[in-house]
Amino acid sequence: MSAVKCSLCDSTYVHKKSLYRHMRTKHDCDPPSEEKIGEVCYVCDKVFSSISVLNRHLREQHKVQPQTKRSKLLCPSCDVMFPSSTSMDMHLKHDHSNDLSSSQMNFQRIDDFYVWKEEMERGTNSLYIQHEGARRLDHGERRYYYCHRSGNSRKVEAPDRIRWKESPKIERYCPARITVTEVNGKVSVVHHKDHVGHDFDLGHLRLNKNERAMLAAKLQSKVPMNDILDDIRDSVTEEGGLSRLHLLDKRDLLNVIKEFKLDKNRAHDNDAMSVDMWVAEQQAKDHNIVAYYKRQHEVDPCGVLAEDDFMVVLMTDYQKEILQTYSTDKTLIDSTHGTNKYDFQLTTLMTVDEFGAGCPGAYCISNRIDTDSMTVFFEAVKRRLGTSISTNIFMSDDYPAYYNAWAAVMGPARHRLLCTWHVDRAWRTQLKQKVNDVKAPEVYKGCRVLLECKDPERLESLIVNFIQLCESDEETNEFGRYFRKHYANRINMWAYSHRQKLGLNTNMYLEALHKKLKYCYFDGKCNRRIDNCIAALLQLTKNLLFERLIRHHKQKPTSRMLAITQSHKKGAQIPPEFIEQVDHAEWTVKSQVRTRGPYTVKGRFW
Repeated sequence: MSAVKCSLCDSTYVHKKSLYRHMRTKHDCDPPSEEKIGEVCYVCDKVFSSISVLNRHLREQHKVQPQTKRSKLLCPSCDVMFPSSTSMDMHLKHDHSNDLSSSQMNFQRIDDFYVWKEEMERGTNSLYIQHEGARRLDHGERRYYYCHRSGNSRKVEAPDRIRWKESPKIERYCPARITVTEVNGKVSVVHHKDHVGHDFDLGHLRLNKNERAMLAAKLQSKVPMNDILDDIRDSVTEEGGLSRLHLLDKRDLLNVIKEFKLDKNRAHDNDAMSVDMWVAEQQAKDHNIVAYYKRQHEVDPCGVLAEDDFMVVLMTDYQKEILQTYSTDKTLIDSTHGTNKYDFQLTTLMTVDEFGAGCPGAYCISNRIDTDSMTVFFEAVKRRLGTSISTNIFMSDDYPAYYNAWAAVMGPARHRLLCTWHVDRAWRTQLKQKVNDVKAPEVYKGCRVLLECKDPERLESLIVNFIQLCESDEETNEFGRYFRKHYANRINMWAYSHRQKLGLNTNMYLEALHKKLKYCYFDGKCNRRIDNCIAALLQLTKNLLFERLIRHHKQKPTSRMLAITQSHKKGAQIPPEFIEQVDHAEWTVKSQVRTRGPYTVKGRFW
């Protein structure tokens, strides 16, 4: 026998008990718990030589069922654990006076058992599930079904997450279970039907297999979700009562779509892999609509984008034809947020057709908007078209990256215009920051006069006077310097006087398109996935194609045409006394609103 040494004074002893006595008397400390001899009773602290002696002591002296390492079933009525359902049943009967009953049944086929099980679950508002696969027997197999509320919930480490709905698991054992034995085609069933430790709340039940299959069939038939919900809720009767199916909501339907893989847009649960698979599928087709694609965490072959950048450029054959036909006159571009949860921006390149309707020519989804990324976008468009676009009008907001990239790739436009709405918003933002609330309305009115002035020569003198007036006042001096720096030297980009006969003032074509995407195709909800965004863009583009075909073949007016017609009707209703002819092709029209006018109207004759 090897000697044992004291860890405190290096004394050695032949026996461990001598060492322990030494530690208690000389050092006034207990020996390490892992080196204690025997097992300690947790009720009376007595020490026993072995676990079997301790267990006998617990049963005989304290009337307590020992908790072995195999014990994993926690009693629903107390804190004692048991190794098997049989021992748990005995405990519930003897110690808690639960009247547990069981019944035995036989079925000719396993399908007959499933029918009985579904009817029984529906009638008792319960659900039995398997924790493991079937166990093989010599001539068949055996399955165990347990109450779905029995057992422990999965622990997820999310300390900041508030759980509004409790887990269906009761963290204890429920004795209700079904044992199914199938031998040589014959099915015998033992049903322990008494539940202990929980109620029968419908909110904790799941939709059964047949109910999910029925819902999947309706969804696959393109029945709208709201119609499915209405049909289910209309089926509630006083005689039949309420069932789990009647508590159906859209989240349940989305889960059915996911389970039966009914979402054609989702090739994979992982969004990045789903987009990757979709792009690979498109690139294998003859008509590939992906003009450029760079996934994240890969090196850009051109060396322009960073490794963490993402970009996908889409252009259908219809969009290619639209750009080739109409983009030489007008080209518009703008970006928008809110099309996915990653805050990737959607940039749309648009033109205007012969009906005055906006037509998207290409889409770009990217994680950043700057000159480099827009250069990659426009180069992809140029490669797909096979030539550059020499446009007459290029309109964007005041962010220089759009035009700088366009000029570098396609060449400069004849007219570069800033969207009036963006210019107006920039002025109002700066006025709020630089001018007090008393003088801001007066300064803003002066800005609008400059914006709407249609005489170029008069505009130049107005701008000089406006800047002098602003800079001479301490309260408006800062805004005057801002206007001089950013707008006085770019009159041709924002003033109405320099865009007459161009037929373009704002980017409202793009604003309307992006609003239609978010509120009609995303139903006003926050879209989370890129693959859904791509699918919505393609659906929108297809619908715009058919709207254009309808206008062409059925002469359906656009909203712009209807607005012109409405304006003409209102003009025809102006009383004659409000109109005074000044010249052969010039009239003065008195405003019907006292605070406005009069207006000068000039006609053109060819």
